[in-house]
Amino acid sequence: MIFDFDASGIAPSMGGFEPLPAGDYNVVLSKANERQNRSGSGSHTELYFDVLEGPSKGRQVVDRLNLGNYDPNTKARAQARLSALCHAIGKLRIRGIMDLANIPLVITVTQREIKDSTSDPTGSRSPRLVNEVTNYKKAERPQGGNPPQKPAPSGNPNNMPWG
Repeated sequence: MIFDFDASGIAPSMGGFEPLPAGDYNVVLSKANERQNRSGSGSHTELYFDVLEGPSKGRQVVDRLNLGNYDPNTKARAQARLSALCHAIGKLRIRGIMDLANIPLVITVTQREIKDSTSDPTGSRSPRLVNEVTNYKKAERPQGGNPPQKPAPSGNPNNMPWG
């Protein structure tokens, strides 16, 4: 493949996939995928959230909901998490996950340590940190816009419907 590229105007990036610091992030749901689990006996839904502001603006956080799990308790926990997401966004009835897309909300992110699924040259599996979404909340204020304006006075100081 041959192409013309000028790196002089682009900041170099060698950043990896370090987890975000624990905290609350203003986000929107930008993408969702359904994936089969490793055993092939069920599926989970991957939710991709784009961070809207702050030092992590532009980064993504992925959450997974085991909505297609064969275990009824696991599925019920995933449905309760989806309900929390719906309540945070303000849409209680949806026909698909993408009905929740591009609506600002706040997610709480923590870090947790997992054993990496790949081994190092010695064959041992080293632990690594990953992000975990632990809460969905309503956005505090509109994203990318002006704060809500107070209604103009109507000339009706008591706000009575008859004038």
